[in-house]
Amino acid sequence: MRTSIVPVLLLAIASHAAPVPPEPSPALVDLDKSGALEQLKRDHPTHYERVVAEMEKIQALPLPSNPSQLLRFDPSAPESAQRQILTSDPAKTRATLTVDSVVYSFTVHYTKDPAKAVPTK
Repeated sequence: MRTSIVPVLLLAIASHAAPVPPEPSPALVDLDKSGALEQLKRDHPTHYERVVAEMEKIQALPLPSNPSQLLRFDPSAPESAQRQILTSDPAKTRATLTVDSVVYSFTVHYTKDPAKAVPTK
């Protein structure tokens, strides 16, 4: 009789145990929307400074002295050198940055030292 009480007690205890709340997913903010960057600057100036600094860092993509190095994948290269660059005019890339559990996504246009079209010979 005692062995039949143990499962009942365990079931009763388990049914009253508090469920573990799921981990909250980070907030996602798309800074490409109209007015989003200005609102970020107004509402969260420290987040704005970090996002702008990341945009500047991405634009400062160092070019190797040997252009053939661009054709080889280097896993030790900085993450900014391994991003997909879209061939638009000007070239651009999508990036994300997490600041205090908020994920900011944005598009960076490569306007510093832009490439120049050179006619073929």
